[in-house]
This record gives sequence, C-alpha cells and structure tokens, in this order.
Amino acid sequence: MAAGAAPFQLLTFEESLQRAEGRKHVLLGNGFSRALRNDIFAYEALFLRADFSHLSPTARQAFTVLNTTDFEVVMRALRLVARIIPLYRNDPDLVRILTQDADGLREVLVQAIAQNHPEGPFDITDEQYGACRRFLANFDTTYTLNYDLLLYWGKRPGLTA
Repeated sequence: MAAGAAPFQLLTFEESLQRAEGRKHVLLGNGFSRALRNDIFAYEALFLRADFSHLSPTARQAFTVLNTTDFEVVMRALRLVARIIPLYRNDPDLVRILTQDADGLREVLVQAIAQNHPEGPFDITDEQYGACRRFLANFDTTYTLNYDLLLYWGKRPGLTA
C-alpha cells in the first residue's frame, strides 16, 4: 500500500449495491449452487460421486498430486501441461491423453452433477426460491459458470420474491 493511502475497506453487499452506478451485472459460480445444496454441489461431494472409469488411470491421480477436489483446477492444469509438453518432448500421444482427460473430466463433472442434482424445481422450498429471486432482482444481467439448473429454476416465471 502506498504511503498515505487509505486502507482497503471491504464493503457489505448492500453497500456495494448502493455504490454501483448504472446497470448491475452478476457472474455466478459454484458458490451459488453450494449456498442451496452444499451436500450436492461442493467439489468434495462431486468428487466422491464421480465416475472416473472412462479416463486414463492417471486422471484421478491428478487430483491427489494437485491436492484438490476442484475439477476446474485439474482440467486447467491438464490443458496447460498439454501445451507445454511439446516444448520438452515431441510426444503427440501424451498431449492427446492429457487433452482427452481434461475434456473427459468436464463430462465426469457434468455427470456427477446430473446424477445428484435435485430432481425438479419442487425439491426447492418456496423460501429458498424467494431468497434466490430477491438476490437476482438486484441485477440487470446474470451470467453463470454453473452446469446445474438452479439458476434457470430460480428465474422461472410465476415465482415471487
């Protein structure tokens, strides 16, 4: 921090909304889903339910080496390594395996979410829908990185805050 500069101040959600000017946008990640059903949407829970049988034997081991259960971290690492390997050794087969495992992990993640996803909008309480709608009402545009249907269900017509 520069001499004389004010210390960083963490704003509350309400303060941030008050300070925001113009159109407000929100980008939602896994935290949105975890806030509703952490038992399903936490990476740890998804990892335990994932079927790695269609990937190379080392794909699952990458989670251990990277000390994570975060699928996105492992997919990103595999893609980066696939780009770097040719600098050290001409091994198209290894590059292909790394790329296939990265793509395969995305499918494994989607399948783990789909198999453990709430069956339908009726599995979510009116109170939970209300909280979701009140939150989303603060934004003009909503973007999501999620693979689940919770945001879609939360924005469906007929629900009230």
